[in-house]
Parts: sequence; structure tokens; C-alpha cells
Amino acid sequence: MKWFSSDWHISHRSILNYCARPYPDVDTMNAAIVANLQNTLKPGDTLYCLGDVSLNPKWSTWLMAQLPKDVTYVLVSGNHDACFIFPNRKVEKTARMIELYKQDGWQ
Repeated sequence: MKWFSSDWHISHRSILNYCARPYPDVDTMNAAIVANLQNTLKPGDTLYCLGDVSLNPKWSTWLMAQLPKDVTYVLVSGNHDACFIFPNRKVEKTARMIELYKQDGWQ
């Protein structure tokens, strides 16, 4: 099965208010996102995340460690992903961030 999702904003406190998310705090939001993905994804599935996993790459590492294995994870980076290619960011930094996301399991 192919799945499409976006805008998780893992551990982004302000997103709770910006988008009126129904969670009392980011820990509850993060747990709900992980639970939904764990309950949905099955071996052989492909998940396309269309951007904005998290502003901080450490949360990508945290997230991916909890998700089902044997699933293909494709990230189309958004402006709230550390691996997003900003025109004014140094190429070396972007390359390092892309490598971190790949190490986490993103394609």
C-alpha cells in the first residue's frame, strides 16, 4: 500500500496553537503520530511524507526508531525539515543534513 502524509511537526510546540491541534502538549501529539503510523503501516508499504517532519533532525532519528521496519519511507523535504534545500544555506550543511535523514532510513 502507498500512503501519503505531511506536516507532522514532531516536537514543534507552537504548531499546537498555529494549527489548533487537539493535544495538550507535544509529547501527547508525538505519541499520537507514532501510534497512528504504527497501527497503519505494514511490511511492504511505502510512506511518502510530503514535508515538515520536524525542525530539528534529532526528532527524525527519534521518530524513525519507533516506526515499523520493512516499510519504505520517502521524504519530500519541506521548509521545516533540516534537510530542506534553502537557496541561502551552505551546500555543505544541507548535504550533512540530508545524510542524517538518510541514516535514519528516509529515501
